[in-house]
Amino acid sequence: MDWFKEEWLQEDHKALGVYLALLRARFRYTLYYKSKDEALQGFDFNKLREQLSVRLRGKELIEAFNTAKEFIELLYEHEKDALKADRRAEILDELEGKYYEKFKEVYIKYVDKDLIKKYIEEGKIS
Repeated sequence: MDWFKEEWLQEDHKALGVYLALLRARFRYTLYYKSKDEALQGFDFNKLREQLSVRLRGKELIEAFNTAKEFIELLYEHEKDALKADRRAEILDELEGKYYEKFKEVYIKYVDKDLIKKYIEEGKIS
């Protein structure tokens, strides 16, 4: 996947944007899109911006959102199979697996650590 820009992962807030966009694209329920334009119209960028704004502000929010948007646009531009839900899941799973440690690091950095601690204590996550 030579279209994926590893520079997106060099700043934590941008990596977070990519990861949240990846997760949103991965767990969407639409099975099939006819075109890149249809896929981009179906992606809820407003919801993504809202999710990022819970964790980021100002310049970091803008940069994270723009990076995430670029990621989604390039996904559908370069991965024609991403129009199909099963193939999209495989592509995004591969990316998540390759960069898992970075995604995990930035996600944990920006989430509520007290809530995570509570879930660990309750055995909900390990």
